[in-house]
Amino acid sequence: MLSTTHRLSDGSAVRIRLTRPSDAPRVRGFLDQLSPQTRARRFGTADEPPDTVRKMTFYDPRRRLVAAATMPVDRSEQIVGLADVALDDDGLAEIGLVVDDDAQGRGVGTLLSEAVASLAVHRGATELRAPHVDGNGPMVSLLERLGPTARTNEDGDQVAYTRLRDAA
Repeated sequence: MLSTTHRLSDGSAVRIRLTRPSDAPRVRGFLDQLSPQTRARRFGTADEPPDTVRKMTFYDPRRRLVAAATMPVDRSEQIVGLADVALDDDGLAEIGLVVDDDAQGRGVGTLLSEAVASLAVHRGATELRAPHVDGNGPMVSLLERLGPTARTNEDGDQVAYTRLRDAA
């Protein structure tokens, strides 16, 4: 799935690839243009954590991976979605995903969730954990596509757990 061009439901092309340090300005621009509602669904608050750009572009690939969905724009590329997966040693991986407001509902989230789930499975994960799912129906739907999903309340935050299928 990575570094391959995919066609969205509207026919537009999107590429999924791992982020890199040189993506910092693109990631900053992407995050800045998100609506407060989209930002709250991803981060649990309308204000993203201050070190988000760094975490999305500088990471230890043994513990965390970040995938970007990009679209070609004026001989360059624009980020239209980001998904990250933090891996731990006991088979649990935490997923976070955000899609540009204008690109939502076109298949970007599906591609990103499948890509990071596949990366997680290949690194030994058997289950995904997604925090902040209260009121985030699109994220729950993406998780349910990946495998059996259950929700629970942890310290006042609704969290979803998905058992990954081997073919993720």
